[in-house]
Amino acid sequence: MAAPAQFSALIHNWGEQWGVPDLHEVVTVEFSTRMTSALGRCQPTTGQIRLAARLMDAEPALLNETLCHEVAHVAVRRLHGPEAKPHGDAWAALVSQAGFAPRTKGPANLRSTEPAVSASPDSTPPPPGFRFEHRCPVCQAVRFGRRAVPAWHCTACLEVGLPGEMMILRTRDEGEDQ
Repeated sequence: MAAPAQFSALIHNWGEQWGVPDLHEVVTVEFSTRMTSALGRCQPTTGQIRLAARLMDAEPALLNETLCHEVAHVAVRRLHGPEAKPHGDAWAALVSQAGFAPRTKGPANLRSTEPAVSASPDSTPPPPGFRFEHRCPVCQAVRFGRRAVPAWHCTACLEVGLPGEMMILRTRDEGEDQ
């Protein structure tokens, strides 16, 4: 299977940028529901890339970053041969050149079973029984919890390299005076 149409242009652009103009012709991309811990896998020798199906529901920026990460493995193999380290300097340079941070772990929240962060800060009241509001001071994303959870971070801010720390505010309980 060739790369899906929405990825073909990206892969072609990265290939041109990296000096591998036929990259889009050798890379194949597919989604897998069986991937539970990794976001992507690559066979650099064949150009086959498998992405976790849950990325289809993630932010487009994360999907593109993961695709770039995997496509860079194929490009490094074609440029530097089998001796190149999978996440070495050559790989990191290509990922950076494409505009992404060269990281090897995706956001932890994509593996989490916790509810997602809401991007509508003021319009969503807390669900019944949820007494703590966790709010990002940068983008105002909100997440509610039954208890204060200092470990929760704003994934959108983390993805762009910010600390992602959230303020924890106690919400009004039902029955309390306004």
